Amino acid sequence: MVSSLGQEFIIDLYHGLLTLNEFDFGEGIKLNYQRTKLIQEKILSDREVIFKKISPILIEDIEEKPLLPVDENLIHFNRHFKEIHKRIFKNQIGREPWDELYLKPL
Repeated sequence: MVSSLGQEFIIDLYHGLLTLNEFDFGEGIKLNYQRTKLIQEKILSDREVIFKKISPILIEDIEEKPLLPVDENLIHFNRHFKEIHKRIFKNQIGREPWDELYLKPL
């Protein structure tokens, strides 16, 4: 699955995949294109959203040390989490998030 805020990137990727059935990364690693399925974007109606995340979220501090979203470090982690997402929003859509973003492990 591929997702992006960049509509032009997704369109270019889609058109490229239409003409390419197989991509060879080398060393015996190949990507075989099978199909494209457009997934409808979900509209968020609540201020709180729960995501199921399998891979870890890696955020590092200024000293390049990992910050973990655990109870004793959650405030510090979320300070960096919010700042990173403010920058992403500004770069991708030209504005800051409408509301504060924070992560709270379940």
